[in-house]
Amino acid sequence: MAAIPVFVSSTFRDFHGERDLLVGPVRERLDELVADLGCRVEMIDLRWGVDTTEDGEDEAQRRVLDVCLDQINRARPLFLGLAGERYGTVPDAAHARFVAGEAGVPTDQVVEGRSITELEFGHGALWDSAPPGDHVILVRTIAGAVPTGWADANPDKVSRFRAWLGE
Repeated sequence: MAAIPVFVSSTFRDFHGERDLLVGPVRERLDELVADLGCRVEMIDLRWGVDTTEDGEDEAQRRVLDVCLDQINRARPLFLGLAGERYGTVPDAAHARFVAGEAGVPTDQVVEGRSITELEFGHGALWDSAPPGDHVILVRTIAGAVPTGWADANPDKVSRFRAWLGE
């Protein structure tokens, strides 16, 4: 049975519930819709999919970014991005440039200083080099107090990221 891959991007700490719904009941319902076509939907959710237990911190960040961009390429043009009040981990600039180049990101695209999540959104859907397609980006705004761990220590980066998504 052919798989239709959909890459799911978000920061990890604050979107476990939404990701659980996507890989569970939402995927099951989508599978029902495409079953007559001989297909199934594969939600690419890398929360547990990148083993970095034997890597040092720099190598782990590079491996995570490498796998993320590779899986975005595999799922193209289907990309689902979830944005909240977190910005995410910013990889080493040299690693980000190297991995982005390997994934086919044009050399004039700024990748240094951006979080893995922002790189995923750009590569998967928002940069000029991203393929046209059925991209979905959801921006969550919480009314009231944001749960512990769901807000980034640097709200300026989050604000800039969300403003970019709004463009």
